Amino acid sequence: MTKRYTKDHEWVELNGDIATVGISTYAAEQLGDVVYAELPDAGKSFKQGDDMAVVESAKTASDVYAPISGEVVEANAEIKSEQWQIINDAPQAGGWFVKLKIADKSELDSLMDQAAYDDYVKGLYVSGYFLALAGSRGPEGGMGDSGGSAEARGGGTV
Repeated sequence: MTKRYTKDHEWVELNGDIATVGISTYAAEQLGDVVYAELPDAGKSFKQGDDMAVVESAKTASDVYAPISGEVVEANAEIKSEQWQIINDAPQAGGWFVKLKIADKSELDSLMDQAAYDDYVKGLYVSGYFLALAGSRGPEGGMGDSGGSAEARGGGTV
């Protein structure tokens, strides 16, 4: 199956009943150099939209949300062993976060395909361009938000 995406920039790729989950290239670019990531252990279950992981960069700290419901069967060993650069180098390949045994395949229907996600991201760039022209700092809490530190805002979202 091809990748599906959330508006929070997580991706999911299904292989049978196992879904590989990570963050998009756009999210990795917005984060900048990742300096820390916390992934869940195998056996942990999540519902769609639950906080699943945390990623920190020099710019911000962001929650990563479960794009679908399921149980973690594997977390990326490279990331768990503090080789965080893989998230920047290959966010949609070797930089995956977890593999989930999915609970409800119908949840995939709520996610965007590649073309829809590309259009969504283009819209973010256009919105950011016009916000910059207007002198705005952008939507609070979103990727690329320049409205203060992540700690002051209570963290960002990926």
